[in-house]
Amino acid sequence: MNHPLLGHYEAIARASARMLVAARAGDWDNLAASENECAHLIETLQTIEPDPALRLEPAHHRQRIRVLREILGNDAEIRRLTQHWLHGLEALLRTTGLTRLVTGMQANRAPSSG
Repeated sequence: MNHPLLGHYEAIARASARMLVAARAGDWDNLAASENECAHLIETLQTIEPDPALRLEPAHHRQRIRVLREILGNDAEIRRLTQHWLHGLEALLRTTGLTRLVTGMQANRAPSSG
């Protein structure tokens, strides 16, 4: 039988896997929804983990480490994907901002006397 804490860790891993799928697809709405789910699961885990009745046996520690590595791997890939997207968005905003600045300067320029 699975340990209750491991069940929470595995639920977090499943949510992080859904986040990764959404990030790969550029599905930012589902990424955000899965991120909220993951945050809620982590919050719940933090409240129950200190319970001495839920101590993990050594075999469970190995499973927990395996699941944590999976979560960290997903997180690294999500960060890589979202950083790429954020850099593209930043470049777009910078270009749009410069275009607006130049357009605004041209509109405000007084006609030169000749």
